[in-house]
Amino acid sequence: MMDTDSPWPAQSPLFSPYTLIAGGTFTQVLGNYNDYRGAHGFTPLVKGGFERLQEACASSAFHDSGDTYDRPKCHPNTRVAVLQYITGLIAGRRQSALEGTSPPTSFIFLTGPAGAGKSAIASTIAGRCYDEGKLLASFFFRLADQTRNSVRPFFATIAYQVCLALPHIQDDIIAAIERDPLLFKKGFSVQFNTLLINPLLHLLNRGLFNVTSGPYCIVVDGLDECIDQKARCELLEVLAVGIARTGLPLVFLVACRPEHDITSVITSQNLAQISQRIYLDWRYLPDADIRLYLLDSLQALRMNHPSKDFIPQHWPSDKIIDELVYKASGQFIYATTVLKYISSSRHNPMKRLELLFDLHSDHMDTPFAELDALYTHILSGVEDIDSLLRILSFFQLNDGYWNLDYVLIMLQQNIEDVMPLLSDLGSLLDVQMFSIHRTKSMFVHVLHASFMDFLCDRRRSGRYYLDFTTWRTHYMKVAFLHLSNYTQDQNIFKPVLALNFITMNLGSSFTQSVIFHCLSEFSVQRLYETIYPHPTLFIHFTGFVTVILHFLETLNSPLVFPIYGMHLQAFEKCLRSGRLAVYYQDQRLQFFITILGYASRCTAARRITIFHPKAQLFDVSEELLEMDRYGLLLFETLDDTDRDFRIFLGYFLGDSARSGDYALRGLHYAQSALYCLKFIQNFVRNFTHHTPSSIYHSRRRRNTPWLSRTFLPKKDPLHRLYRMTGVQGNRLLLLRMFTLERRLDREWTLGNDPPISSIQSELPATLERQTAAYRDFLRLGMALRYLPYLLRRSSRLDELEVLARRMVFPLAAFGHQEKLARARKAIVNYLNGEYAAYDTT
Repeated sequence: MMDTDSPWPAQSPLFSPYTLIAGGTFTQVLGNYNDYRGAHGFTPLVKGGFERLQEACASSAFHDSGDTYDRPKCHPNTRVAVLQYITGLIAGRRQSALEGTSPPTSFIFLTGPAGAGKSAIASTIAGRCYDEGKLLASFFFRLADQTRNSVRPFFATIAYQVCLALPHIQDDIIAAIERDPLLFKKGFSVQFNTLLINPLLHLLNRGLFNVTSGPYCIVVDGLDECIDQKARCELLEVLAVGIARTGLPLVFLVACRPEHDITSVITSQNLAQISQRIYLDWRYLPDADIRLYLLDSLQALRMNHPSKDFIPQHWPSDKIIDELVYKASGQFIYATTVLKYISSSRHNPMKRLELLFDLHSDHMDTPFAELDALYTHILSGVEDIDSLLRILSFFQLNDGYWNLDYVLIMLQQNIEDVMPLLSDLGSLLDVQMFSIHRTKSMFVHVLHASFMDFLCDRRRSGRYYLDFTTWRTHYMKVAFLHLSNYTQDQNIFKPVLALNFITMNLGSSFTQSVIFHCLSEFSVQRLYETIYPHPTLFIHFTGFVTVILHFLETLNSPLVFPIYGMHLQAFEKCLRSGRLAVYYQDQRLQFFITILGYASRCTAARRITIFHPKAQLFDVSEELLEMDRYGLLLFETLDDTDRDFRIFLGYFLGDSARSGDYALRGLHYAQSALYCLKFIQNFVRNFTHHTPSSIYHSRRRRNTPWLSRTFLPKKDPLHRLYRMTGVQGNRLLLLRMFTLERRLDREWTLGNDPPISSIQSELPATLERQTAAYRDFLRLGMALRYLPYLLRRSSRLDELEVLARRMVFPLAAFGHQEKLARARKAIVNYLNGEYAAYDTT
C-alpha cells in the first residue's frame, strides 16, 4: 500500500503476487508523479465545469482587465451628449421591462468612422454601468490579441462574468458545462441557449433575476476587429434571434465600425425593430470635444514636461489648434496620436509639433505610426486594392462628386462593381447616392482628412501610395478622348462633366508631355460644332477654352506657342460665327458688352458685382435671358472660369483686328454712355434719412452703455447703409436685410424655387423698401463708375452732347462724391472733344 501521508510515496508493486488477472492492458509508473486529491482524498479524473469555463474565457476582454492600455476613457466634459443619450437608452430598457412596453430597445449599435472614439465611449459606459450595478458582462474585441480576436471565446467570457454578477446562476451554468464538456466547441446558438438563455430564464422564473435593481447591460466593443467576418455576423444574428424569441430584459451596447457586412445585419428586419443605431458624426459636436481635449492635454504638458520652464505660456497658438482640429476631422484617434508624439519626455514638444506640419522633410520620426497602422489594417482587408485606389483617386480629383454615367466612362467599370469596393472602406468613406436634374449621381466623402495625407505620402502608405500626378494625367487623357468622340445624339451632360474635369485639374501637377499631345490633337472647332444645337452647353465650352488658353499662355514656352495659336484662332472664329449679333440688337445687351472692358481693370470681387444680374442698370427680364441663351450666355454664372471668359471677350471686342465686324466702335460706347446718363437722370429713389444727432448719441451712451455697440462708426462697412436707410444704427437689422438676400441668391444658385413668401415675411415692409432703395443707390454708384470709361471711348453723338450739357445729377448721386467728381470731369472732357475717339465713327 502507498503511504498517503508521506510527501514521497514508496515505490511498491501495483498488484500482489497472489493476484490473478486475465486480459486487459496495465501500465505501472514507478517514479515521480503528481498527486491531485479532492476534498475527501480522492483524485478527480475530469476537470470541473467552472474550471473549464475559466479556461475557455478570454480574461483580457473584460472591461476592467489588466490590459487597459487599449481601453481609453472619455476625457472629462467631452462626449457629454452621446453619453447621456446612451445612458438614457439603457435606463429606458429597464423601464420598458417594468411597464411591459413593446418593442423594447434590446440593442444599441454605436457606429462611426475609424478612430471616432467608439471604444472610449463603450469603456466609459461599461465603467458607469459597473459602478451603478447595471453591468452584467462585457467583451472587448481586439485584432492584435489572439485571445480575443475571434468569436470562439465570446459566450464563455460572457458566461463567466454572469456567474460573478449573478451568483445564483452559477450552479446552472456549471451543471450545463459538466453535462457537455465539449459545449465550447459547438455552434454559437447552442452556446447562447445553454450558457445564457436557459439559465437566465430559470433564474427569472424563480424570481431571482430582478431587473429593477440587478445588472442587465452587456457591452461589446470592436466587433469589426473580429477576424472572421462570417462569424461576427452570425453572432449578431444569434443574439437577435435569442433575445427576440425569449424577450429577456437585457440590453446590448455594440460598438463597431460600419463595415458592410455588419451594417447589413444591423439594418435587417430582426434587429431593426428592437434596436437603436447611433452614428458618431457632426451632430454630436466632435470638433468642440477634440478642441477641449487638446487644450487640456497641452496645458498639462506645459505644466509637467521636463522642459516646462522653456515652453511659452500661450503655446501653441490658436491657429495651430484650429489646424489640428481640422486635421482630426472629428476623429479622436488623430488628436490622441498627436499628443502621444509631442508629449515624449525625451524630446522638445515644440519642435515635435513643428515636425507634424512638415512630414515631407527628411527625418526619421514616424509621428503617425499608430494612425498609419489603422489605415494599413483597413486597406489590407480590401481584395482588389488596385481598383479601389483607382476609384478613390478619381473621386478625389473631382471633389468627391460625379455622375454615374461618367463614372462608367472614366473608370471603365459598372456602378454595381464600384459600390462593393467602396463598401470595404465604410469606416473611412461616406458614400451617398442622389439625383440632380433627373440624373443619378454619387458623392464620396473622405471622413478622415489625415487619410488622404496618408495615401499621398509614399513613406507612410507604401504599396497604398496614391500618385495623383499619374492618375490626373490618366483621367485627363480619358476626358479629352471622350470629348473627341462625343456626338450630338449622346447625353449632353457627359461632355459638361469632361469639360469641368479638365478645367478643374489643368492647373495642378500632371505629365505635361501627355497633356500637350492631347491638346495638339484636340479640335476646338469640332467641339463647337457638336455642341452648337445645345445653347446651354456653350457656357461650359467658353469657360473650358478660356482656361486652356490661359494655361498655355502662362507656360510661356516655345513648345506650346503653336498649340496656343491654333486654339486661339479656332476659338475666335467660333465667336465670329454669329452668336455675337444678338448683343447689338438690344440697347441693354449692347451696354453690357461695352462694360466688359471696364471689368477687366477691376478686382475679382468687383467683377462679381459687375456681372451679377441684380447689379445691372436694367432689369434682366425673361426676354433678355432668352436672347442671351442664343448668344454667349453672359448672364449665366457658374464659377470663376465663365467670368474669365467675359474678360477675354472684353479684350476680343476691343480689338477690331480680332473681332472684325463685331468690334466695339466709338458709336457703341457713345450709345452706352447715353444709356448710362439717362439712368442717372431718371434716378428717382428717395431714401428715408434719419441720422441721429450727436446729442442723441451721447445721451444713449451715457444712459445705456451696454447698447452703445449697436451704433456704427464711420469706418464700419455698414455705416453708409445705416445713413442711407435710417435703420437706427442697428447692425443686426442691417445684417438681417442682406442675409435674407443671400438666402434668396443661394436658393437660386442651387436651382431651387426659393420660398419668397416665407422669406419676405421675415422682413418688415419698411426695411424691405429701404433695402430695395439701397440696392438702387448702389446701381447709381455703378453708373457713375462706368461713365468715365464709356465717355473716354465714345465718338461724337448729338443726343449724348445735348443730354450731357443739360445734365442735372440727382440728390442721391452726392452720396458717391468721388465717383460723381470723376463723372463730371469726364463729361467736361467729352464736351471739349479731348478724347481720341471723339472724332471717329
